[in-house]
Amino acid sequence: MAETTTPETWGVSTDEVTALAPHITITTSPAPAPGEDKPWGGTAQAQVSAAQVTSWIQDVAARVSMRIHRRSKITDAPMTATIAAAAHDLVLNGAGSYLVAAAFPAKAGTNDNTSYSAELWRRFTEGLDELEKAIDEWLADNPGAGAGSTSTIVGSFPEPRFADDIAW
Repeated sequence: MAETTTPETWGVSTDEVTALAPHITITTSPAPAPGEDKPWGGTAQAQVSAAQVTSWIQDVAARVSMRIHRRSKITDAPMTATIAAAAHDLVLNGAGSYLVAAAFPAKAGTNDNTSYSAELWRRFTEGLDELEKAIDEWLADNPGAGAGSTSTIVGSFPEPRFADDIAW
């Protein structure tokens, strides 16, 4: 990891996200046009810029940070390291789902639960639920560590959707 692990990105880099989908071309231009996806010879409906991937990393990291806000009550070093590693994986899967859905929006439909984007999103949502539950259980088992407010932030986010530009 080239970046430090912070709640802003949880240490996830653009290179890590693009490694989940090596068949998608990442460009340096701010708004790439649709075109052929060179490595695999297939036609992607849209190419994705590195700036877009960075933005998705930050968006997903913010969602993760919001859901696991109670982590700040944990001072146990091994547990905080475990939380950071899990959050890193969650952000990676969530941003990867956005990447694949953006490059192939026709496969990002609500009935297409077999797409790679849907699988990455499933990993993200299930993992986030499990991490939040693990934090709550740890705090319940260590009552002195969780002294203070018992409020909880609840969030539910829809799957990423991108227009497929198909006119009916």
